[in-house]
Amino acid sequence: MDTIGFKGVLLLGMGLAAALAGCKDKGGGVDPDPEYTITFVAAEEETSQNLSGVDFSSTQKSKQNAASISVTATSGTNVTMTADKDGYLSGSESETITQGNDGRTVAIALRKDNPETVVVSYEIRTSGSDTLAVGDVYNQETGETLASGAASGTIPLPFSDEATTLCAAPQYFAEGCVEVTPDADKSTVIRITRESVEISFTVNDKSGNSVEDAEIVVEAGYGDAYTYSSGERTHAFGARAGSRGVSIAAEGFITSELTLAAAESHDLTVELERKEKQPACSDGVDNDGDGNIDEADGGCVANDSPTPDPTDPDWVYDPEDESEEFRVVGNTLTVPATSTELVSSKDGERINPLLGNNFPETIKFAVGEIEFYLGNSIEESQTDEAFAIRFQCGPEGEDRNNHSNRIVSNIVPDDQRIDGRRDSPIHGFTREILQNGTDCGFVALHATEVRNEPFGDGNDDVFFILKDEEDGFLRYRYGYEPEEVQ
Repeated sequence: MDTIGFKGVLLLGMGLAAALAGCKDKGGGVDPDPEYTITFVAAEEETSQNLSGVDFSSTQKSKQNAASISVTATSGTNVTMTADKDGYLSGSESETITQGNDGRTVAIALRKDNPETVVVSYEIRTSGSDTLAVGDVYNQETGETLASGAASGTIPLPFSDEATTLCAAPQYFAEGCVEVTPDADKSTVIRITRESVEISFTVNDKSGNSVEDAEIVVEAGYGDAYTYSSGERTHAFGARAGSRGVSIAAEGFITSELTLAAAESHDLTVELERKEKQPACSDGVDNDGDGNIDEADGGCVANDSPTPDPTDPDWVYDPEDESEEFRVVGNTLTVPATSTELVSSKDGERINPLLGNNFPETIKFAVGEIEFYLGNSIEESQTDEAFAIRFQCGPEGEDRNNHSNRIVSNIVPDDQRIDGRRDSPIHGFTREILQNGTDCGFVALHATEVRNEPFGDGNDDVFFILKDEEDGFLRYRYGYEPEEVQ
């Protein structure tokens, strides 16, 4: 046998290697089934944040309690990967592996399973005009108030697949409700309809005989008026705050003027007085020479008028008044700045007697609300610097603490636009409190005292007098009819 040398063995090995290489690439030099890799992750749907501790599974591969999973397969392979995690709904994504997405990361969105709460944004809007209306929103089933004192806002609700009924009933409006399923954050509009009041009239003369041709005009609201048609005696109006004026006129009779509460229904019998000798306030003459005639004259005001100003819509005209004369009295009460006087929400600072005064006897005949203005100081940096005044009136010589006629004024609200001194109008003082005597004491009450709220830290103080700086003062003004005093 021939012996093959080293060189021959080397050449033979090289030839075998070449032959094997040629068999693998089938002569083309390219792998016919190339493989590529893509990576799957799970992300929270609401925040897009990647999640860990996820269970991934597909027909090609699975992985437990992981943050991601990579799948390598030949081009054209479709991979459907499912992701599961406690507290989330299961999710999946399908992806076909190709050279073009080699190394790509595919996100599977997972939605939270039953979040603890969702947020419902709401608006309270009127039917027809579509305007916002301030009111409270409550749960119809439980009666729980969910939001108060606003026309719009947000309400957190526990997550549920069951519908919840939200209702609103602002003052002078009927209840409006809407069903909301709190399974996700969403918005809703609660529609409300203005309540209706009915005003009915029977018009007679002083003898009780019917006046059939009377013209009745009623303030409908917002500057409009409604005139009853011939023979009509009943009509419905939208309920609202304040009052509405009524005029009843007929030929040969003195016109009757009424003021009615605009939030209530009324069934009225009105007696018209026939024209004979006309009183000064319905004779068409300027009797007191002030340039005003009859219903334009302040002296022709009714005793129970809520205002002495004839230009005020609430002013009540008295056509049977025999005098057009009207007098105005005013004065300023000053308290020297020898001490600092204030009220705040702090314990021991919520009530503070300020001053007292014995008013002229004519104040017992004041028409409407008596004007009071009280000087005080507030700061922009503080909130709820609000207060009221308690009036305590009785006979002169009696201890003012023992005066039995007492009322508390409306709360004077804070005003964040003011930093320093202001003149605050005090509303609610009429002659009714003065019938037992004209000597009155004025006691300042912090709003938290009036509203019976817990004590605060005092960072809501209202100063009436600053020692050695500025005197305190109280201005008052009222009008009366001289003929009433006589």
